[in-house]
Amino acid sequence: MWRALFVEQIPLAEKILRTGAVTLVAINAVVTRAVASNARAARLFDGHATTVIREGHVIGRALRHLGLRRSELDHAVRMQNGDNVAQVERGSLEPGGQLVLTLKHSEQGATKADIADVAARLSRIEALLGAAT
Repeated sequence: MWRALFVEQIPLAEKILRTGAVTLVAINAVVTRAVASNARAARLFDGHATTVIREGHVIGRALRHLGLRRSELDHAVRMQNGDNVAQVERGSLEPGGQLVLTLKHSEQGATKADIADVAARLSRIEALLGAAT
């Protein structure tokens, strides 16, 4: 009796929607596990990085392929503390949506280790000059 009432009460379209939703959730769970545990599946479902900047020049064809505007790319470069695209050696858009930039060597900032090295060299120069006088 309960089954007869249940089957009669739920229209066919609603049954299809419920079955479809359960199917989609199940497929999503399987794909998520496959991507997490298998590098080949991750490449298949996530794709690969796309180079959008090379040697300070925007690759227009790649931008069109991704559906990005130049202004969006410029904004993303500025958000990562770059002044403009010309400072970038290589820029790629990762499958997760992150823009990964590699600045040209001449545009990279000094690290604390670089500053410490320069300070040590200056100290040696000062010591040599002091000893010479």
